[in-house]
Amino acid sequence: MPRGLNNFCNRGFTLIEVLVALSLTVVAVTGASSIVAKAYKQVAITAQLQRAHHRAASHLASLDAKPLVAGVQHGVYPPADGSFNGDAAGMEWTLVLTPITATDLAPEVKTMTNRVVAMQAELEVVLPDLSRQVHLSTIVFSLQHQALVSDQVHDTLREMQNDQ
Repeated sequence: MPRGLNNFCNRGFTLIEVLVALSLTVVAVTGASSIVAKAYKQVAITAQLQRAHHRAASHLASLDAKPLVAGVQHGVYPPADGSFNGDAAGMEWTLVLTPITATDLAPEVKTMTNRVVAMQAELEVVLPDLSRQVHLSTIVFSLQHQALVSDQVHDTLREMQNDQ
């Protein structure tokens, strides 16, 4: 092997070449870790929005079992772990129930308006960081005199027990 070629192969890298290679490696690793951190944050936000949507949907579904009263209601869902510390400070919700008049209903439903109350239910859930929210809207039906009927049944049962 010629003497000049052997000298070139054994010489190795200069300090500048090593520093440039390390700098490029640091830039690549920093960029990759930044992408991973952003992806992790998006996953956490998506999970939080899913929890808020699930709680809002459950809340609207529970309205079917309750007598409906038009108006605005506010509250806070407790966090899943039951604590009100730090990041899991609970989600605030606002429910607006608006009566739907018989003129707003389809003709086949109008015949039921003497027995059934229809309400427009709009539920907004604000996440703890206050920058994101979930908004759900639906129509909820309830018996018009559900509470009154329930009280009448309880009174009748009490009278039957007193007669015995």
